[in-house]
Amino acid sequence: MGIEIHEKDVKEGGNMDVSWKEVGFVALAGAIGGALSLIYSLTAGVPPVIEALPWGFFAYLALGAGAGVFGVYLVAKTDTRQFAHCLAFALACGVSWAPIFDGTSALVKNNRERLVNAKVASTTEETRVAVQNLGKATDQELPKAASSVVRAVTDLLAIAPEATDRHVLITSAQSIDGAMNALQVVSQKNPKVAKKAKSEIIAAAGASQKNSSPFVTPFTWSIRPGSSERVVHGPAKKNGGGS
Repeated sequence: MGIEIHEKDVKEGGNMDVSWKEVGFVALAGAIGGALSLIYSLTAGVPPVIEALPWGFFAYLALGAGAGVFGVYLVAKTDTRQFAHCLAFALACGVSWAPIFDGTSALVKNNRERLVNAKVASTTEETRVAVQNLGKATDQELPKAASSVVRAVTDLLAIAPEATDRHVLITSAQSIDGAMNALQVVSQKNPKVAKKAKSEIIAAAGASQKNSSPFVTPFTWSIRPGSSERVVHGPAKKNGGGS
């Protein structure tokens, strides 16, 4: 999944039309802001974060330059066509470099969560389609259709623990339960295929719990009301086993 860049965005300028010279001026303004931040700390009697001089001075320059670039191009996405305003903002970001770095970290985290949630939702849909195809499969098509379900559910179990969106979590868990229910129906036609598929899914669920945060084991999951916290109650037992 990538970021789409449209031709009109480049032609109209703004953040998409960036030159290294422009970035250099932004970084320079941020570095000056970092120096001002140090000067303010020393004159106001506030202990600077990095007290060792002269290395502390160069550290403030680097922090300010980074904050200027991050603030202009990532956090605020400032319109660089208004270059004077852009440089003033980069200067301000350099002065207040700590909140800018915190905001950049939060932005990266939010973008990652968004991409993960989208991937989980996409895989959930693939699982739903595989389950639908399993329900329509003929006796001869059952092994291949069951394998498709196992593959989709295994992929879902591998990434679902990282999802943070409550709706995505619920629908993914429901999709897995739906797959197990569909395989239960298949067991009436082909017990061998259904048992093999269910055992592989349960094994994948166990690996998911072992390798990442707890998520779901078929028929044994719950989500606490008002939060996205997943609670696993342990493997399901039916007739002495989980199949």
